[in-house]
Amino acid sequence: MLNTAWKEDVTSPSAGLPQTQVPGSVVTLLAVLEDIFMDKSQQTLSNFYKGSPPKWINYFIAEEQNTLLVRRKGYDEIIKQIRKCQITNRTVSSIHLFHHPGSGGSTLAMQVLWDLRKDFKCAIIKQSNEEPALIAEHIIQLFDNQDLDDKRTLLLLDDNSSEGNLIESLNTQIVEKRISASVPVAIILNTKRKHTIMADGPLNLKNRLSSKELHDFELKEAEIKMKHSEEEMKQFHGFNLMRNNFSRRYVANLSSVKEIVEYARRHETACSTELFSVLALLNSYVPGSFLPISRCLDFLTPQHSQHSISQQQDNNMFKMATLLDPVETVPGENITEKMQFEKDMEPFMDLIVIFPRDEMKSECVRLAHPMIANECLNALAEAGITTGEIAKRFLESCKPNEPPYMVKIIKSLLTKRETVEENQEMFSRLILDIHNEGDLSMCKELFEIATNTFKQDAFFPQAFARFLYIVLCDYDEAENQACVAIARDPENSFLIDTLGQIHKNHLRTLTRTGAPALQILKVADLAIKVFREEEKAAENEQDPNSFIAQTKKISHAFNCRGLLGYIQVANIIFDALTSLNRALGDVLTGKTSVRALPAAKNIQQYEDLIESLQNKVRKKHKFFETYLTYSKPSRHKSERVSVQRDVDVCYSKYLLKHSNRGASSYNVLDRSFAGLFSCLERNYCSSFLEKLTEHTKNIYKERKFDVDAAMKYILSIIILSNKDETSRVLQTLTDLRDILWGFVEKRNIYQSPEFFLLVLLMFWPEENHDQPTPFQLDLSNTVENVKAAFDQKYLKHFRSRYLRPLFFLGQGTGLKRLVHSWKIYHTIHTEDRTVPVQKRETWATLDWGNGRMWQDGCIQNLLVRVNGVFKKQQLFAYAGDKQIPVYTDQSFVSCEGPASFFLGFTIKGPVAYDIKFDSEETHKDKCMESQDHYKPHPTCYSCADFKVQSHG
Repeated sequence: MLNTAWKEDVTSPSAGLPQTQVPGSVVTLLAVLEDIFMDKSQQTLSNFYKGSPPKWINYFIAEEQNTLLVRRKGYDEIIKQIRKCQITNRTVSSIHLFHHPGSGGSTLAMQVLWDLRKDFKCAIIKQSNEEPALIAEHIIQLFDNQDLDDKRTLLLLDDNSSEGNLIESLNTQIVEKRISASVPVAIILNTKRKHTIMADGPLNLKNRLSSKELHDFELKEAEIKMKHSEEEMKQFHGFNLMRNNFSRRYVANLSSVKEIVEYARRHETACSTELFSVLALLNSYVPGSFLPISRCLDFLTPQHSQHSISQQQDNNMFKMATLLDPVETVPGENITEKMQFEKDMEPFMDLIVIFPRDEMKSECVRLAHPMIANECLNALAEAGITTGEIAKRFLESCKPNEPPYMVKIIKSLLTKRETVEENQEMFSRLILDIHNEGDLSMCKELFEIATNTFKQDAFFPQAFARFLYIVLCDYDEAENQACVAIARDPENSFLIDTLGQIHKNHLRTLTRTGAPALQILKVADLAIKVFREEEKAAENEQDPNSFIAQTKKISHAFNCRGLLGYIQVANIIFDALTSLNRALGDVLTGKTSVRALPAAKNIQQYEDLIESLQNKVRKKHKFFETYLTYSKPSRHKSERVSVQRDVDVCYSKYLLKHSNRGASSYNVLDRSFAGLFSCLERNYCSSFLEKLTEHTKNIYKERKFDVDAAMKYILSIIILSNKDETSRVLQTLTDLRDILWGFVEKRNIYQSPEFFLLVLLMFWPEENHDQPTPFQLDLSNTVENVKAAFDQKYLKHFRSRYLRPLFFLGQGTGLKRLVHSWKIYHTIHTEDRTVPVQKRETWATLDWGNGRMWQDGCIQNLLVRVNGVFKKQQLFAYAGDKQIPVYTDQSFVSCEGPASFFLGFTIKGPVAYDIKFDSEETHKDKCMESQDHYKPHPTCYSCADFKVQSHG
């Protein structure tokens, strides 16, 4: 999603009204607005038809004059999904509107808010540098400030990239503050510009109109012609482009566009040509961007003293503009500037729109549509003015003290990488296009100018470094630029990672070209040292929501790229050295030392590095084993397959037995707790799992007072029982309880979250089982203990990640009631051979919040629905005569009373899935219909998240 600093003005048209909530009907407020806007209504709509950004006044005028704007086909679907969000029990829901630049996505979103303003309290989340937690706090305050008798759900328009984290923060704060709302707190309509091609579908809004939309535009055209002359109609490019179904032919045939080639050839160095080319560049590559007229005059009249552009919007404060906020008017002293601009740019004015923005003193300028901007760039190229040259001239005109909105535009040009099918492009669209034209030197110049101009910004030299090593393979200069970036922000682990990636890729190049061992180890040593520094920096970075975040470098997610980088370098070292001399494999696997191997004499200076690799690989493998098993990036986003593969391959090379690698002190049966758990997902056969169980049993017999040995033995039994219920080596649940109870009785000693997880699994009371038990255990206290242990051991590394359910309570008795989450996947999974293997769902990619999954009859027969009660945003499960607190993946509208759910267990504790309230039965069918259409946001586990995709 493009940065929103230059997004269209979305401030309310209610000038002169107080910013706090005004009691009474919004219809009354519209009557107040009538006198304010009627005089300029005709010109306002004309500007909108020409291509100016949508403003609230457009909707007010259209409604007052009974001349509604044409609605794109996504309108009815968005309204439908909002209504569905209203009837669910979730306090926070979101709807995604993806839109291709210029297709009307922003107009559509604003139209929805305008039309629903009587049913919701509508607000707009403006661009902010604040963390999601603070934004969420302000949203909740806005909701709480309403009259108790007239509480309305907030309908929020959000174009911030942190939307997922915002939803997570909202849910967290609603639960923590025990907000008991009778209606949903917020429904977020999230708009995102996309440049990629969307698949056809009922919710996809593209740069292509349906037959009904074409008919509606035809009728609208007839209506507009009654109020405007033919000459005026020709200037309504925004409207005409849509009326012509986004036709490139229409754009190419515009007389103003055709004349650009000849004019640019005759006036290539003219200031007006230079300014127009910059506007075309910005509006093509950064749709929605703009330049203030005062800044344009700097291009047109170099002697013009640049005015200081005051930022009305405080970038350090969260701002939310409701439909009751006042509009800022453009100061009268700027009229002269506007007249001067229009005079100087007269040859291009047909393609330019001028509009006000609240945070700018000067009016702003852009081209009428991104497609027109694209065609203008083509025309300029035909005249001999290349896109690269335009970008270079623009950057050369920039000064070190550019205002924030300009810096963000420049970053979008040079560093913003589009995401295509969940994969990021290597570089920004501008750099990719110039690169594809073969002008690599121009790409380099652009990065150099930005890096030297903005000497405090670390991201320009970082992007420059990436280009140097990826495209030019200039590792020395790439290293220099990476060091420049690090010097500008020394505590940023992601900048340090860039330097590590440079050394790693240099190392790969050396191995491909057959470099000697000494040179390979020299570069490898550099890479290892950098990745170690990155690890340290990542450990020091704090969650922005933590209480110490104000004094520490913050990062929403833990950066594990340094750990992975070390693994990848170790892989390269192993392959490179063993290919040069197979005997070096014995050194790397710890069988012998460097000094004991005559052939290794020339590399003895790197003895410490070589002999430390095995132990370091073991430690990093241990980290990834828990990291990748217990969690994933988000609910429906999984880790890249290559991460697990790199970790497994490296561990195998350094620590497992191989026929041609010599003996190792490590055994394939030696597994960590997480390693044992993942055996089913790796599809190991029953016979191997039996050997594994016997192995853990023997270790436990030797070390009966070792809690880890006991835990692994118990877990191996549970794993085996989920694979083969008839295995001869299985033990009973009672036997396993006896083993674990001996450690439970040892009070006041630190135990791991894995230990408390086993305690919950072993001693959770069986449904309808009234027989007395000799084990007296406070499960509520155990739930607190597992969370405390999780926070101490894993919270830093797992922050922002989705915790996978590891086990569920099943309908059977004994060990059968402990259902491994892999068994859920295995139960519902059916291979569709028409689906490519790489796109088939796996256990690792399973969406545990998908409501439809839990309706599968096989799942309902496998798992037991646990009864509980919901009280003040806290869900409790009935366990015998006790009420045990369990986690939910979202907050709920006030639903006091009985509930039922499937009970799962993550490494943090018990979690409820598929929660049903007694009060929900009356509209159960509606809710289930709703679940068929949504896909929740990655970082918000189970909240409704409808995606309406468009190209607008």
